[in-house]
Amino acid sequence: MIDEPTYTPGSKDNVRMYETEVCRTKRYQPCCAHGIYIGDEHSQKGSVVLLGIGGTTIVHDDSATTNGKVLFVAVADSVFCLSVPELNTFWIQKVDFVACMGVFWIDSLSSIITWGELDVCRYTESGEKIWCTSGPEPLTSAFEVLPNHIKVKDFENDVYTIDYESGAMVKINK
Repeated sequence: MIDEPTYTPGSKDNVRMYETEVCRTKRYQPCCAHGIYIGDEHSQKGSVVLLGIGGTTIVHDDSATTNGKVLFVAVADSVFCLSVPELNTFWIQKVDFVACMGVFWIDSLSSIITWGELDVCRYTESGEKIWCTSGPEPLTSAFEVLPNHIKVKDFENDVYTIDYESGAMVKINK
């Protein structure tokens, strides 16, 4: 995956070209772009650029995850579910009001967990919401996927655990 901070949809002047452009909606100007190549840039087997709406995100280790069948990619306020290796879009789901900072496949639950600035949510492989929980402050300081629960720290440095099954959030400090 590649950050494309200067990408302009539909332009022939972009640094890199992609076979397909995908955006959750055409109603707003994209705020960020994440490019994906199967193979490499010079000997592609497929490529797509995912255009984000909402809060700007950058590519990092938790921007994408897979269950071995599909690829889940966090871009701005949404998660994109793509076929592998074709990179066809199965679904796009807005998962946070501002920005999705990470997406995690939990094999034992056959679900993804999304870490947003305002919400932590659990979705099925097909993009159906199971639960969504919010903290009293933005959940931007730290996030850990642990064997029995999720641990998250908010903007005020308060730490919470989140139950995988119910989404219940419990404050564990102060």
